[in-house]
Amino acid sequence: MESDRTAYCRDCEKICIIGSTHYNECTLKNRFVPLPATPAAPVDTVKSIKKSHNKEEYEEANKRCLENKRSKTRWHLLPWEQLEEVAQVFHNGAEKYTDNGWKYLEIEHYQDALSRHFVSYMKGEMKDEEWGFDHLSHLMADALILRWLHGQRKD
Repeated sequence: MESDRTAYCRDCEKICIIGSTHYNECTLKNRFVPLPATPAAPVDTVKSIKKSHNKEEYEEANKRCLENKRSKTRWHLLPWEQLEEVAQVFHNGAEKYTDNGWKYLEIEHYQDALSRHFVSYMKGEMKDEEWGFDHLSHLMADALILRWLHGQRKD
């Protein structure tokens, strides 16, 4: 099988034949990633094949990559910019109270807090005056805490 005799070089972004001069030089520097014999192909490999203009090889590698991708969590779909403010809510809570202090309060505390922030949002208030963050960021932090607390329950 072709993938048994080739490896992907992270530095030059090319697929090289195992045993070649380039492979032997780069192996010493731990640059190579063996190409899998399984249906999955690294995304960088797909890019490398695409650059080589071998259409059939590219389409096959891309197909394997997409098939493998379906079973993995697609973290890139999260709106990270919005989550940063949620993290700031946690940060400010730790500064005001204590690190991870939220783990030890009753669930009802966060149910009430989530409800208060939701009602404020529905009234058209965007910012929480005490902390200066959006009510929705507080709501998301409260929802994450509730999710965690419910996961800790044994009943």
